[in-house]
Amino acid sequence: TESEWFTPAVNSLKLRGDLSTGWSLAWRIALWARAQDASHAYTIIKNAMRHATSYAQSSGAGGVYYNLLDSHAPFQIDGNLGYTAAVTEMLLQSHGETMRLLPALPSTWKDGSLRGIRCEGNFEIDQEWTEGKLTSATVRSGSGRDARICYAGISSAKVTDANGKEVAINIGNNDNISFPTEAGGIYTILPNGGSGVEAVSASATFEVTVADHRVTVKGADNPSIEVFNTAGVLVASGSGQSLSLEPLASQIIIVKVSTTSTTKTVKAAI
Repeated sequence: TESEWFTPAVNSLKLRGDLSTGWSLAWRIALWARAQDASHAYTIIKNAMRHATSYAQSSGAGGVYYNLLDSHAPFQIDGNLGYTAAVTEMLLQSHGETMRLLPALPSTWKDGSLRGIRCEGNFEIDQEWTEGKLTSATVRSGSGRDARICYAGISSAKVTDANGKEVAINIGNNDNISFPTEAGGIYTILPNGGSGVEAVSASATFEVTVADHRVTVKGADNPSIEVFNTAGVLVASGSGQSLSLEPLASQIIIVKVSTTSTTKTVKAAI
């Protein structure tokens, strides 16, 4: 969006229209993603996934056959391979020495994750999001270059290394940060400083807090505490009024606290 050619390029896409051959639909998804127009990119996805009925040459019969092979028409593998690249472009972009997180996320993909995507500068990125908002990102550095990250409001993020030590960030503006890395290093980005605890279910009367790598429960008799990662894997458990989370690296966790009569679940960043 910084280039003087951005608006003319978007206008060119509009003039070309949305209907086309299968491989060209994949291009359109990627280009609308680069234009950071999630809604339009998703519209083209629906066009690309429609059932194609033509097996003769046709410039407007793009889609998929019953076997999910791309219709040019006829079949062309470019559409299948291009589709996966275009969806990746909607979720993560890497150009101009900057990694852009969730740059064109459609509202219908409100919860999800993306793992192991390679970026410029020999980086590898994982992302998780909930209700359309980034909840965490993991950066693996292959060459030890500075990591440059773009995401709305990322300037308030907390970045930690694999040992949980906070890494100093350089703030370009509200949506851009950078931080130094070491080759082989793994870094966790937690938006909004990773300080909040969000109630997922809060019908119980007791209080649950997560701070300083510890779960604390007040107002409950001998509660059971279970801690899960966002993949649903149990990573810690215990009973009593508190549970240390020191062995865990910085991440998003789900804490489930149960008594004989009720259960409370909270989501937290540590």
